[in-house]
Amino acid sequence: MVFQDRPTLHTDRMEIHIERRERILAPLHLVWDEIDSLDGDRATARFQLTWGPLKWPLDVDVSLKLIAVGASETRLECQGHLETRHRLAASMRGLCHEVVEGHVRRMLQRVKIRAEQRRLAEECLLG
Repeated sequence: MVFQDRPTLHTDRMEIHIERRERILAPLHLVWDEIDSLDGDRATARFQLTWGPLKWPLDVDVSLKLIAVGASETRLECQGHLETRHRLAASMRGLCHEVVEGHVRRMLQRVKIRAEQRRLAEECLLG
């Protein structure tokens, strides 16, 4: 009887990719000013996954893209990407997905609120 080597399935690797879009009622330059306050169009957010005394860092790469939809409206696209080989993280995929999605959602909301408030303030000052 001959035994063949079977390919090993590595389940420890985990990859999560989240994309969200938001319509912002502010011109492109105001939205860009708010993103610039976040240090450009790419960022890395670091989270700690903790299980008892064990801690693993998780790095989420975030990228932002702006598209002018008119003179007074902008579409913001945000992508979050997490890739890890930590066995614990892979077994907690649902929680890690929520962390990445929550971070992307909060970033979009932060930029949207600040840019729209700035637009309103400029309209009040000029109007």
